[in-house]
Amino acid sequence: MTRFTHDGCDINYEIRGEGPHTLLFNGSGASIESSAPLINALAKTMTVLVHDQRGLGESSDRKSTRLNSSH
Repeated sequence: MTRFTHDGCDINYEIRGEGPHTLLFNGSGASIESSAPLINALAKTMTVLVHDQRGLGESSDRKSTRLNSSH
């Protein structure tokens, strides 16, 4: 597990495979774990950089950035 911190959140990311570089953005609500079949297939022929979005998978969520529905 590799992480970097941005704006108070720890963002989990992974780099898999070798070949042309591909940046994969998971669909809404998806994580590295749930996207593993796609990531593994792509990583057979390319280098894939993928991350867990804030609050999903192994990435943290900075609660203070959420919108308040009462406003």
